[in-house]
Amino acid sequence: MENHKLWVIMVLIVLASCRDKPSAIDNHEVSKMNKSPAETRQNESRRCEAKNYQYPADEKEDIVDERCYRLQEQLHNAVLDGNLVKMKEALMNGANPNGTYYQSYPALQVAAMRGQGQAVALLLSNGASVNQEAPFEKTSLNTAAAAGYLDIVKILIEKGANVCFKTSDGTAADIARNMGHKEIEKFLKAIIAQKCK
Repeated sequence: MENHKLWVIMVLIVLASCRDKPSAIDNHEVSKMNKSPAETRQNESRRCEAKNYQYPADEKEDIVDERCYRLQEQLHNAVLDGNLVKMKEALMNGANPNGTYYQSYPALQVAAMRGQGQAVALLLSNGASVNQEAPFEKTSLNTAAAAGYLDIVKILIEKGANVCFKTSDGTAADIARNMGHKEIEKFLKAIIAQKCK
């Protein structure tokens, strides 16, 4: 029950900050943002690790990797703003779609939580892990289900999200039901009936 309360609080905070922020970039422009093989090879050597970059506890400490801290911060803020151009820039410069900074969630989970389909597609095409777990047993699928975004749930399942994954609150279908998203619950239960035996 305690985790359910945390879900509700987290979803309400994020949704309140920008529930329906429109993206100014269409799907055609997102497809143009995918990296070419040459760009991928060039940036793989510069890509930050998939870890949480912390800011120093006091001014005397150095940031272990300031470049990666700044890139992960840039990616996170671009996702919060729904800015696909800045997301692409951060990724091209070496931000890791599975990395985080300070106390943030992975970029894919933030995009899923905010219902940003184009951002979800861009992150997945740049190597974001569809089943990455964050604190409180969160995955992008159960985050999208909790927030009520059926289109994002469908994208994530198409890309291999684990519908059988259970948290202390149950499956993504259970989470959708608890949050009052009946259409998502029905959609997920049909898939769970086929895949999770």
